[in-house]
Amino acid sequence: MGLPARVRVKLSSEAAGSIAITPVVVQEMALADLLEHVLASTGGKQLERIGETLRRGTLVSGASRLRWEGFEAEFEPLSALLSRFPDPDPARPFLAEECRGLLFLGPAAKLEFTREAAARRRLLRRRSFWDAVLEHSVRFVYDSYSYRDRADVYTVRFTPAEASALRAQAGLLKYPTLARQVAASSFDRLQLSVARENVSRSSTSI
Repeated sequence: MGLPARVRVKLSSEAAGSIAITPVVVQEMALADLLEHVLASTGGKQLERIGETLRRGTLVSGASRLRWEGFEAEFEPLSALLSRFPDPDPARPFLAEECRGLLFLGPAAKLEFTREAAARRRLLRRRSFWDAVLEHSVRFVYDSYSYRDRADVYTVRFTPAEASALRAQAGLLKYPTLARQVAASSFDRLQLSVARENVSRSSTSI
């Protein structure tokens, strides 16, 4: 028996700390769209985990919980459908112009904002904070492909001195609140998401 082309999915809020009763939305979702959420939750094309998730009929994606009537997915048709999705590609060079976002991380730090925000220059400034980030570009290392963001992820780790120097350049940011957040952050690494070329975007959203 082949895979269903569409799946009836119930969507509900999974927002942390929410105590309000939120409505359940029922949506007919293309199987490929559902698989995109499954891939994001499993971290890649792990057939056994994907098959188990499809049988279980539930997963959390972002702030939403998805539920459907579980079904068996045979190996061959499932593998064929998954082959249409991108694979990680460590050989891909970092393309600064295709970078979407920056995520600063540390033991007690998580700060995310767009490349556009990083690249905005303050009045009369020739440099932007994005220029300061790109000074480390020779050390950007390919990490993975994010199915949730439809982007390749690159990582750079900073020594304490490098992190301190980058924080000192937070004043280059156009937005004062963001500049203060960067300056106060205890990050020790940075992840950059780069849009993958020729990856069709799903028309289904939650």
